[in-house]
Amino acid sequence: MKPLARIASTFLILVTACASDPVAVDRVEAIPGAAPVAVFVVGHGWHTGIVVPAGDIQARLSALQARFGNVLYMEFGWGDKVFYQAEEITAGMAIKASLWPTAAVVHAVAVPEDPDAYFSRSEVHRLCLAPAGYDALLRFIVGSFRPGEDGGLAPLGRGRY
Repeated sequence: MKPLARIASTFLILVTACASDPVAVDRVEAIPGAAPVAVFVVGHGWHTGIVVPAGDIQARLSALQARFGNVLYMEFGWGDKVFYQAEEITAGMAIKASLWPTAAVVHAVAVPEDPDAYFSRSEVHRLCLAPAGYDALLRFIVGSFRPGEDGGLAPLGRGRY
């Protein structure tokens, strides 16, 4: 990373970290004997995505099944609408998204294979969640989508990939 980019990144992280109160998440107790569920956190540089088994999220949002079909996993990311729909990302775009209030979207991506292989150029971390924690994560993802007029999801356009 170039020195100027490193300085700008550090500044943006500090400003963003100080801009709001932290969000508290209720503690979820593990259920004895219940098998944990593997999810993945993928670092893409400016953004991070959460990857979950597709069947579980598609069972809660059937529009995702209709849009992406039968895939093994789905990745979700939250961020600036312009960033996620840009053909080319610029430093100015990233600074604007970090410093000024901008429209946000949920970026949904079909992941047809193991996340480690599919995101081989990104940093991938596997997490095992208790069923109650996994359920809370899926509810959060579902709650992030805006319903369309027909009761399905409101599509906003093509994403980064």
